[in-house]
Amino acid sequence: VRRRLDTFMYHFSNKDQFEAIKAHEAEIQKAIDERDERDLPHGHGMVAKELSADKVADVMEAFKQDPCSDRPIINRVIIELCCENDSRLGKVTRNNRGCFSIRVTAEHDLTKKDTVENVVKLVNLIKVMELPVLLWVSIPCTGGTRLTDLNWAIGTDLTRAKIEAHRRLYQTLFHNLRRIYACVVGPSVHVAIEWPNSCKYWKFLAVRQFIDRYDLKTNRFDGCVYGLTTEDGRAPIRKPVRVDTNVDFATYLSRKCDGSDEHVHCCGKHAKNSSHYTDELVVCIHEAWGRYSKTSYPNVE
Repeated sequence: VRRRLDTFMYHFSNKDQFEAIKAHEAEIQKAIDERDERDLPHGHGMVAKELSADKVADVMEAFKQDPCSDRPIINRVIIELCCENDSRLGKVTRNNRGCFSIRVTAEHDLTKKDTVENVVKLVNLIKVMELPVLLWVSIPCTGGTRLTDLNWAIGTDLTRAKIEAHRRLYQTLFHNLRRIYACVVGPSVHVAIEWPNSCKYWKFLAVRQFIDRYDLKTNRFDGCVYGLTTEDGRAPIRKPVRVDTNVDFATYLSRKCDGSDEHVHCCGKHAKNSSHYTDELVVCIHEAWGRYSKTSYPNVE
């Protein structure tokens, strides 16, 4: 890795590119020092730290081609919309080799017009680079859970106000997703929406129209089959999940629980913890996206 980085430093004289390379080298060294196997960048997957089209462009251009071989270092992109700052899907591991990840978190605030415009610029930049891009969407589902009807019926005015606030947030975020995708839609731009299977948002008219318009296919699976357990790891949590996408995930995101083990209900603190993807699920998502990209796009190796 150090030899390759030294080669990059020799080939690129641009100051911004040089600084981007040094930053990535520091990230590698930090992971090595911490000896965290999950975070160790065995491949060339990378994560953008800022949501700026210009800065991301500098990094992507610096790493787009490996001067030591004919193979590109970056051959596909995942943009996570509404994810956590420490999202496992965006971590640098051996499983996302060749994938450039960009996180759009609550800190960026997708409800803002500027953030929407930045995401559109990023996707259009990636399209110019002729790279396939996947928008992985995980809008908070708090206002669409099965318990909202019960909480609305027996709760106080404050409880109902909170539910309404969660649903207004969903409406704003999903409206902005529609704006983004309408601006960037094309053969190399894909989308995947992830919510619990029982989430009420799947039945909302705007969501159904979006699914029909872009011909998204439904994938259903159980989280426990992908390693979803309680925080102490003692009991599996059976959380039925649904992902609607125009990427072929059927082989990877279709496992169902046979019900042979005793499960913990996905509610309360377990529901909060289950919002983080398991390592096994992340591996399946990256493998599916990588295989689809290689199959569908001849320039992806």
